[in-house]
Amino acid sequence: MTTSARFVSSLASHFEAYLALMRAVGRRYNRIETILRQLDHFVAKEPPGDVLLSRDLLERWLASTPHLAPSTLRCHASAARQFCRYMARTEPRTWIPDRSLYPARVP
Repeated sequence: MTTSARFVSSLASHFEAYLALMRAVGRRYNRIETILRQLDHFVAKEPPGDVLLSRDLLERWLASTPHLAPSTLRCHASAARQFCRYMARTEPRTWIPDRSLYPARVP
């Protein structure tokens, strides 16, 4: 259930390649695609130029959705972390989030 909408930010080709790779190994990644599209639209609003996935950018992205439940924010942060790990292979300046970016789990 992928959408026909395209990624629009300067990282569009990286988002598409990441999803293609994950799907090639048998994962659906539909929910992750939705999350990455949200990140993509956030990145597209950044000033033009060399956009890096930095701690500041990812924290601002997560903070832009205060209405989401902590478990949903954890899912968003986790998706971003996985994508950052992928990106760091070609762009070493990419920040890979640790668990401190995730909201605390509530028992």
